[in-house]
Amino acid sequence: MPRSLISEYVDRPDSESPDEAVARPHAPSPKPWRIRTTLALLVAACVLPGALISITFTVSDYRRQREQAMLDAVSTARVLASALDRDLASTEAGLHVLATSQTLLADDLPGFYRRSQTALPYQNVSNYVLLDASGRQVLNTLKPWVLMPTEN
Repeated sequence: MPRSLISEYVDRPDSESPDEAVARPHAPSPKPWRIRTTLALLVAACVLPGALISITFTVSDYRRQREQAMLDAVSTARVLASALDRDLASTEAGLHVLATSQTLLADDLPGFYRRSQTALPYQNVSNYVLLDASGRQVLNTLKPWVLMPTEN
């Protein structure tokens, strides 16, 4: 059978030889794409990769910025905690110095008041309050020195 006739046979079973096969007409060729469809596919093929890359970069940048913001927040918290620790340690050291003051140990409250007033500018506090064992206020550097009445 000539080669041109073989190409006219479509979907013949394996058991059929070219001589036994029935000649079938060609299937109608598909309609060609309209120009609008072709242009739409061309635009999609051009825009889609750029849009996908842009979305990928945007998501990546968002994640990076979020991670950087978290690192900055942790760093800021550490700096603030360190500054607070330093201030508390300074205040505690000043209180230890005042607690060992000879005027306080000698029960010289007016002298301790003056000593406390001179220490205030060097501390990160606004005032000192001295309480007795029962929790009653004995001295307050916000108020002028007045001898507190003792209760018997």
